[in-house]
Amino acid sequence: MVSKRHGLLHTLTGPREAVHLDAPALHTLVPDIADRDVFICGPDEFTRTVIAAARDAGVHARHIHHEDFAF
Repeated sequence: MVSKRHGLLHTLTGPREAVHLDAPALHTLVPDIADRDVFICGPDEFTRTVIAAARDAGVHARHIHHEDFAF
């Protein structure tokens, strides 16, 4: 699906403590992130952290889409 849309998929592996998803990290992965829609799926704390990082990276709230799940 990603390749059909000429996209790029970043897979980050490891514990959350080792894989930081703050605003600078998001800018490194997606330099024009403020002009994109961001889709987040994960546990509540992870989702909140990435939403905050996306907002800090300049993504407008209406371009942030998320789904929470719990184990």
